[in-house]
Amino acid sequence: MKRYKRYMAFLLCTTILTAGCSDVGQERKKLKILTEKCYESEVTKAANYYMAKHPETEVRVELLEENVGKRHLQIQKKQTEIQMGSGSDVYILDGMNEAILEEDYEEPLFENVNKAIENGTFTALDSYMEKDVYWKNHQYHLPLLEAGKYENRQYVLPLSCIYYVYLGEESREFQGETLSEWMEELESEKNLLWAEKILFGTMELICVRWQQPSLEYEHQKVMFEPEIWKNFFKQYYPVYQKVTKDIWEHYGEEEGVGELNRIPGVNLEWAKSGESFICQAVPNLEGRRMASVQAYGAVGMGSEYKKEAYEFLMLFLDGGEEQDNKKEFWKNGAARGVPVQESSWQYFFEANQVYDEKAQEEFMKSFRELDGSFFVNTADRNLYWKANDLIVKNLFAEDENLLLNDKIERLVQEAKEQYEMIVME
Repeated sequence: MKRYKRYMAFLLCTTILTAGCSDVGQERKKLKILTEKCYESEVTKAANYYMAKHPETEVRVELLEENVGKRHLQIQKKQTEIQMGSGSDVYILDGMNEAILEEDYEEPLFENVNKAIENGTFTALDSYMEKDVYWKNHQYHLPLLEAGKYENRQYVLPLSCIYYVYLGEESREFQGETLSEWMEELESEKNLLWAEKILFGTMELICVRWQQPSLEYEHQKVMFEPEIWKNFFKQYYPVYQKVTKDIWEHYGEEEGVGELNRIPGVNLEWAKSGESFICQAVPNLEGRRMASVQAYGAVGMGSEYKKEAYEFLMLFLDGGEEQDNKKEFWKNGAARGVPVQESSWQYFFEANQVYDEKAQEEFMKSFRELDGSFFVNTADRNLYWKANDLIVKNLFAEDENLLLNDKIERLVQEAKEQYEMIVME
């Protein structure tokens, strides 16, 4: 009997110790986050918040290098890892910006985000989004999800965007629905100062946005139409040239009464001055008001913890209970671009010191006008700089009428060829 009791005691102790060892030896879940240096503080705060809420999960934040050479080598390594089926659990990265200067250009991990989606780099998020109450509250401006979809499934979540607006006096509101109709209004405009500033923006700032999206990946179709782009250029350029010459001849460098610019980056002094103004999102030639994706987030296909990765990613849209992570993303101006959801605009206004309620409402009106989104690609970027170079070099050339047609023809044909190469890769 004693021997039986000792055996039972031994068995009980062994069971307790085994169970204890099992708990101690259990591996924590590990989430790997890859992000840009500019988002380091905000992503690190989100990681600390997530680990506090989920002690069983370890979150490791890795940054893309800023040094050109080191970044290139790091990206090559990351792309190899992705091809081997591993990679990061969460990506919080920047999309390409067509207007960024060469010296400020940073090699992206995914040069073509749409191709990365098509190639199976990211996880479809629909099953998680369908169960997430956030997507039922309509704070997110849903048309902006467009760029991150493939075959009607959501793979990438835009976190910030860039779009262009007309900012001007209330009496100078555009009535047209398309960019061509805006152009017709400018052709009949007698106020040269106003027309010059708008025309400058039309070409110098948004020439690759006249037709967007430029590519349709599901059916491998080039949406860029050389003839349409060229014809609008011919409509635009003579007026721009005449108005610019008249301005320089008669007015010198006086200021106009309106401007076309991107947001963010738009002259916010209008909003801070207390003066009444209007803010209109600029349409393209089809009448769509499109935004390019700046910051974006995605869950890697190779992630072992896709649900947890989605939850972490949503901290930059849905915030958190004790710490509003989406506020951290915006209050210090870390996120390049503007918010994709209305609830975050208050933080954008605070960061940019726009406190006037009427000014805030004008910006929000332009945001609500947006019809969709797209990722800038390398062909967009090349078209932007070549078109700008053409304008600058030929503005006052005596032979512009003789040579311009040939130059524009070469420009649009080269652009079409680049678009075709991209979509067929």
